[in-house]
Amino acid sequence: MTEFYLVRHGQTEYNCQGKIQGRIDTPLNKTGILQAHELGKYFLEEGMKFDKIITSPLRRAYATGIIIEGELGMGDCIIDEALSERLFGPLEGGPVSNESFAKINSDSIDGCEKSYEIIERIKTAILRLANEYKNQKILVVTHSHVIKALAVYVDKNKYHFDDPLHNCGLSIFKSDGKIIKITAFNKKTV
Repeated sequence: MTEFYLVRHGQTEYNCQGKIQGRIDTPLNKTGILQAHELGKYFLEEGMKFDKIITSPLRRAYATGIIIEGELGMGDCIIDEALSERLFGPLEGGPVSNESFAKINSDSIDGCEKSYEIIERIKTAILRLANEYKNQKILVVTHSHVIKALAVYVDKNKYHFDDPLHNCGLSIFKSDGKIIKITAFNKKTV
């Protein structure tokens, strides 16, 4: 079984302002940079070693991965486009609110990636990576809705797209390349 340690990127100004980021390519803020360093140190203290670090191409996730990579003394991060955040279309830059979550969950917004689309995209990516990196331990640095999509795929009765996730929170999944299991969700690490 391939183990996937999925981490949400460090904090951004949009997180602080309560704005939907989606594909808007926001950088980490000072707190986010510190969180990424602390997460790398957490992995060292816990004796956690990874075979690969794979990130979303969006700079908040990639920068988090690069910082963790430096703390762990590993080689280059691998960018995987399939791990990009959900496309929220016209909602991007707007407020995170109950109203926006209702619109997202209704799958009725033109230009917004539908729930079934992101679930299929992320499931396909994780199964592909499980087959490509058999029996390895992979750190995946990505985004809130990517992690939620995988959790919803595994157990839609327990996990939901409006579940809050910590910046640099850790969720653990395992896959044999055919099935995906979840062993931890949104563990606070920093």
